[in-house]
Order: sequence, then C-alpha cells, then structure tokens
Amino acid sequence: MVGITIKKMIAHYMDLNQDKPTLVDRIIDIEKEDSKIISFFSEHIEKALTTKQIKICIFQTDKAAVYMDCLDISKKLEDDDCFIGATADMTARLFDYMKSSTSKSSGTMIYMIYENDSNGRIYLGILKMDPNEGIEFDPLKYSFKVRYRMLPTVKEKLHKTAFVKLGENVFSEESHLYVLDKQQSGDGVSKFFMYNFLEAEEVLNDKKMTKIIDETLMDYAVENKIAEGIKPLDFKQEVDKLLSSGKEFDFDNDVDNFLKSYVPGEEDRDKLIEDLKQSIRSKNEDSYFQFTVVKESTMAYVNNAERSIRIQFPLSLKDKNVFIETFTDDDGKKVTKILIKGEEMHESYK
Repeated sequence: MVGITIKKMIAHYMDLNQDKPTLVDRIIDIEKEDSKIISFFSEHIEKALTTKQIKICIFQTDKAAVYMDCLDISKKLEDDDCFIGATADMTARLFDYMKSSTSKSSGTMIYMIYENDSNGRIYLGILKMDPNEGIEFDPLKYSFKVRYRMLPTVKEKLHKTAFVKLGENVFSEESHLYVLDKQQSGDGVSKFFMYNFLEAEEVLNDKKMTKIIDETLMDYAVENKIAEGIKPLDFKQEVDKLLSSGKEFDFDNDVDNFLKSYVPGEEDRDKLIEDLKQSIRSKNEDSYFQFTVVKESTMAYVNNAERSIRIQFPLSLKDKNVFIETFTDDDGKKVTKILIKGEEMHESYK
C-alpha cells in the first residue's frame, strides 16, 4: 500500500435541513488522537485513490474558488487559521450548492493535508462522508444502542472525494487533482460536484493507461507474483485478448475475471488486484481504471541467447499460423521447431 502521512485535519458538518453548515474554528489535534483513527482516514485515502471511478482532472481556470483556496493553503502550510478559513469557505460554498439542488445528502466534510510517502508530494484531501447508523451491544445494560452520524468504514466506497495537489505551480502541471464523485443512484460522475463546486474537468490518456496495465500484468507474471510457471508468450497472448483495442475496460471486473484461472481464491484475487493497482499508481500517479483500450498489435520474437538468430511475427498468429515447439533431441541438444502454416515464405538477406 502507498504510505499516507496526515499532517493536518479538520471537520465541518453539513445538515441540509438547516439554514447553514456547522463550521468549526479549530483543527483536530492529531497527536492526541488514537492511532487507529488516523489509520482509518489514511486507509480511506488509499482506497479512494485506486477506486475505479477516480478521475484525473484539471481546474478549468486558475480563478476556480477551490483552486484559489488550495493556493492559499499551499503558501501557508503551517498557518492553522488559513487552513480553518479556507476549509470553512469550501464547506459553505458546497452547502449552498447542495441546498439549492434537489440533494438531501447531509454529511461530514473532512479536510486533510497529507503527504504521499512514495513521492513526498503534499495534497489536500476533501472527503464528504455520509452519515451511517450503527447498532452496538452494551453488555452492562444488556441491550443494544444506536450510534448516529457514524462515518463509513474503509470497506464502504466514498461518493464525493477530491485530492488536490498543493503547490504554487500546480496549474502548470498536466493534472491538478483527482476526483471521485460516485452517486449512490448511478454509476456516472455527476456534473454538480466536479463542475459546479470544484470547477474541474477530466483529462484522459487511454493509450498510456493501456500500456501501463499491459506492462504491469506482464511484470507480475514474469516475477511469479501471479502464479508459478507462467509462460510469458502464452500469457502475453491472453493479455492482448484482455486489452483488445476499442474495448471498454473496467479494471476491477475485467482483471478479476482474467485472473480466475490463475488465482482461484476470491480473497487472494482481491489482494492481488489491489497490489496491481497500487503498483500502477506508483508508476504513474495519474492512473485511472476505467477507459477505452487503445493498443497496437503486439509483435512476438523467437531468438537465441545471443540474439544472432531472431524470428518475428504478430503474436495474434501464435498457435493459429505459427507453432513453436521446444524439446531435447536424442543427442541431448536443445531443439526449437517453428512451423508456419497457411503462408508462402520467401528467403531474403540484408
């Protein structure tokens, strides 16, 4: 898992049945909080960043209100008053947007300045956490009691979340923030949170994502992290079928189905898929997990150790037109037999 170090935290509350949000005037003293609570929020960030609905985004303008608030925070990272004021402003604006809409989704707004330990980058996490009700048994009173406004567990997906890069030159970068806006009633990203509140838009590079996932799956196979004894060329052929150009790709579902023959256990697959996603994000922070596959055909090569003998062909022809057999002859020598069917071959030199 990618390490997350929380530097500063504050929470405001929005009850849409009220006329205004409940804004607090002090940050949370994370030094005095139970370490399990800090881990709870760190795990939420880690989970959200690899959720398949995460979107890689840019601010539409350098005058976007959330961007301006984050710029102020960037310039005064140690200033608690600045952090309190900026997060209160964001909460009030979001409250006003939601109050004027049909939404009745009250919730706690959690703001965290955190560091990604793998790259040392500082971010502002904006997490809207919808309240839950929980039932707890009280053994002293021999009865159950209801706990209201409980925050969702790390197994529950957050619906509205943003992770904004902090820094004075963020606007010049290829991406500015990562947005998750998963509506409970549908699978699409709503325009409200991203466009109205964050004033952001999605940026895509499907060809790059296809390449990263292709390479990561092959690396895991070659390093025996998926299963023992995988033949790279055969596995690559299966990966090419998985990542066929033009396919609408859903990492969680498609990779889970792909791995079933290699990793039968559901829990083992879940862990492997999470490891794969973390590895992909470590290679490219701007990774996302739902896209349209953009991929060129793969070329396969058969060569000796010195690469002085080399045969090249499209991998899609393997076991259709091109057949490869390797064995040891009666004299104990290694033999590679290549059979090409359906093609008239010609000799040439260079």
